[in-house]
Amino acid sequence: APMGVISFPDNPVTKPADLEGKRIGISVGETFTDMLKPFAEINGIDIGKITQIQMDNSARTTQFLNHGVDVMSVYLSNELP
Repeated sequence: APMGVISFPDNPVTKPADLEGKRIGISVGETFTDMLKPFAEINGIDIGKITQIQMDNSARTTQFLNHGVDVMSVYLSNELP
């Protein structure tokens, strides 16, 4: 799947470890939400240092654009805000 995470230039995520200390918007049933724990384990990330903010999928883009979260997962093919 063409998945990735996006962040703002003033608080960038350029490598997996950069997720630590960030607020990420997650949604139940979202592919990245299901993959976050194994992704963290594979990349040596302390998942306890990532603030996961659960929200309705339809609210994620608005929350991201309003800086309510630092990071948002997207399908690179069709979800970039």
